[in-house]
Amino acid sequence: MAHSIQRKSNEYREQLIDQLISHRIYKKNGKHLFQLTLEELEQEYERVLSTQMRCS
Repeated sequence: MAHSIQRKSNEYREQLIDQLISHRIYKKNGKHLFQLTLEELEQEYERVLSTQMRCS
């Protein structure tokens, strides 16, 4: 079961990275996306979404 949770977490992480790349975000604070924690990726993605909503 732990393996399944870790796999889902990795899949979610990859989805967040793919979404950020689709918005032309490749780094944050000099770090590549794959170097960020899951929490940092989520925060960046939420920032992108909120910026997008304000511009719409």
